[in-house]
Amino acid sequence: MELRSPDCMCNPYIAFALVIHAGIQGIKEKKTLPNPVDENLFESCDIRNSLKMLPQNLYEAIEVMKKSEFVKNIVPEKTILKFVEHAIKS
Repeated sequence: MELRSPDCMCNPYIAFALVIHAGIQGIKEKKTLPNPVDENLFESCDIRNSLKMLPQNLYEAIEVMKKSEFVKNIVPEKTILKFVEHAIKS
């Protein structure tokens, strides 16, 4: 498994809490990792188009977070609301 660092603008405490909980959930549910991609994704449109895209900006990421039951189960609602409030002000 490879974990690339989250965006440097993220809250590291929230990001790593979610990564750790995702790993624990994956172990409990006996999930398997997807096959590795050993190609240059900047050059291979076929593979790049078959992968799920991450949010492209902060606003897309906030919308995904607000809809995520996983996030809601890990991060307190008050923290989510403060994070969104602060992100929108920035």
